[in-house]
Amino acid sequence: MKRLADILTNFLLIISITVLLGILLAPPLFDVTFHVIVGSSMEPTIKLGSVVGLAKISPANVQEGDIIAFTVDQMDIPVTHRVLERIEENGVYRFRTQGDNVEDPDPWIVEPDNILGKVVFAVPYVGRLTQLIKEPLGFILIVGFPATAVVLFQVYELFFKKPQRRARRRQRASEDRTEAYLFLFIGLASVIFLWHVTARNIQPKVLRDLHGFQELEAEGLYQAERRLTNNGNLPLIICLTSDEPGVEFSETHFRLPPKGQKTVQITASSATAQIIAAGYFPLLPEEVLYRLFLWNPELAPLIAVALPILPFVLIGFILLGGLSPRSKRWSHTPRQRRQHRFSA
Repeated sequence: MKRLADILTNFLLIISITVLLGILLAPPLFDVTFHVIVGSSMEPTIKLGSVVGLAKISPANVQEGDIIAFTVDQMDIPVTHRVLERIEENGVYRFRTQGDNVEDPDPWIVEPDNILGKVVFAVPYVGRLTQLIKEPLGFILIVGFPATAVVLFQVYELFFKKPQRRARRRQRASEDRTEAYLFLFIGLASVIFLWHVTARNIQPKVLRDLHGFQELEAEGLYQAERRLTNNGNLPLIICLTSDEPGVEFSETHFRLPPKGQKTVQITASSATAQIIAAGYFPLLPEEVLYRLFLWNPELAPLIAVALPILPFVLIGFILLGGLSPRSKRWSHTPRQRRQHRFSA
């Protein structure tokens, strides 16, 4: 019975890891991105908490009735609504949209450059799990607690059981290292997942599209302000930079609490200067995260997640016998040992 339970547990872990890696690898393999629905404006077609798959689409191929995701100026969260009307002017397509659960059309016109993709599928409720993992308690319950329980159980088995049972346990661990490798795969998948979630917090915007944009004629400069909001339940370290020289910020990095908002003043010599903002989980000191952000905004969240998590994963992998040498099966029984001495 115990053997059957172990097989079922390992099977479920493998399936979970396969699904997780499939979600992470789908964007580069199939050119599909994922978006979590945080509102109810598309119910009952798309329920609150669903995860939708977005396929890239040319604005000319968007038809009335299609459901698209797009960005809106002054809004940090993308909108997913149905196309109500196509507007064509000189070969440029713009769109009027409306939510299925909303009585009136949206007050904006969607520009072609703001379209993120067309919704090709929706999986209900999965987004709530994704949001839960982003929260400290959810991550501890779903990822940290099971992994810690496995390691503590193995430590108890190896160091606190009777010597004879401990020897048998070590012998079995040296033969079967499935638990160790599963723990390692879960840890690595968790790092990749958190990197994927954090990397999506990078938001480039052009200065002239920001709030309060104005030209300072006497100085030949442009000024605007960027309003940054933390809609999640975790604190974030917000970092700001620009690829163009001469851009000045009232603050380049700061801590933003959950549901918090802050406005940063920006001055640049060009109205088209691109302002890059990113929010990182405070797993490393604020100054360290900012330096990593300036070095590489995409890789910074990977390093920020990997540094605190990987040591724990490697320790668990070692404790589970992942580096122990395999026992030679001829040495397990007196008969096999006698046969080996005879052949020698």
